Amino acid sequence: MSVPIQLVLDAKIKPGQENTLDKVAQNLVPLVEKEKGTLDYRWVRESGTPNVCFFDLYSDSNAFVEHFKNAKGNGTLDDLMACVDITGVTVVGKPEPAAKEILDQFGAKYYEQYAGFSRIAQLQPATIEH
Repeated sequence: MSVPIQLVLDAKIKPGQENTLDKVAQNLVPLVEKEKGTLDYRWVRESGTPNVCFFDLYSDSNAFVEHFKNAKGNGTLDDLMACVDITGVTVVGKPEPAAKEILDQFGAKYYEQYAGFSRIAQLQPATIEH
């Protein structure tokens, strides 16, 4: 049975990297949108601060591993990591060993849902504005 994997990555934009991060987003988001197993992929920013948060939802562990390999292979992961410092990674779900091995490199904390529900609404694609 495939189990969805949800990630919340907290990060801080490195000094002087805001414009570069915008370019990374413009390059990366359209590539990720083509990944069938990536169901939700959003970058949000706390106004007036360097704090950013990445929300990802994958159909299963294999979809996450594919996403990571794509980002590593096309250089966009390196581009992103040059712009931000990851300050926390929250994982909801039970990732399989290959996904967990990747996530552990970022100090992930793992949670399993025990109550509640989710209604995923169709959101309009965001545009970069400052």
